[in-house]
Amino acid sequence: MVGVEPTTFDNPFLKKRLTGVVDVGTPVNVEKTLELAPDLIVVMYDKNYEELSKIAPTLHIPYGTTSNIYEAIRLFGDIAGEPQKAEQFIAAFDHKAAQGREKLKGVIDPNATFGLYELTDKGTLWVFGDNAGRGGQTVYNALGLKMPDLVRSEVKGNTGSVQLSMEVLPDYAADYMFLTTYDPEKKGEALRQLQASSVWQGLNAVKNNTLFMNDFDTFYRYDPIAVMGQIDLVVDMLLARAEENKANKN
Repeated sequence: MVGVEPTTFDNPFLKKRLTGVVDVGTPVNVEKTLELAPDLIVVMYDKNYEELSKIAPTLHIPYGTTSNIYEAIRLFGDIAGEPQKAEQFIAAFDHKAAQGREKLKGVIDPNATFGLYELTDKGTLWVFGDNAGRGGQTVYNALGLKMPDLVRSEVKGNTGSVQLSMEVLPDYAADYMFLTTYDPEKKGEALRQLQASSVWQGLNAVKNNTLFMNDFDTFYRYDPIAVMGQIDLVVDMLLARAEENKANKN
């Protein structure tokens, strides 16, 4: 790996792997890429495709080409000519996911629902499915936790997310709720307003202390390495909260 788009450096799961890797910009800077002399270029958008393809073989893989970790890993295993390494990664992922599910047995009610939400600095609120980041592949696919039926029906066909109004939030609420906040300037005003609202305070997850405030950069990601790393994070937070709530009842 010699060059990546800039937000890759915000990915906590990849930082240690980026030593010596260069920011090539968005859209990809042709001159900078030429200096790096890559063997292969992979882009999500086709801007500069013609210029880039003159530097090295260039693959345009549009957003949404893969829908889960298995498809993504096998695709890049084929691209790299290393299908066996792809299968090794998948086996390790399946093993870690199985370990996570086993740890949650007897702690999490199998009928409990889990929802993934995001608040923006503009005050807009979103709910996410299993393939738009925010921990979706980890929570729903790896750990097999239950998505609320209404969320499942609404996010299907909507690129994995749906914008909500405060009035309908209770309809989309879950027994366990994970909230990320997109607030690049760290103002915190939108979150304060949300937490002060009667709708928010009336949610069962708030009352039962089963609402989690998740770091944006950590849970926005859904590359295979991030999804693998999120398994332990989600399992550990659920187990710790269960212990906390148990202690508070005693």
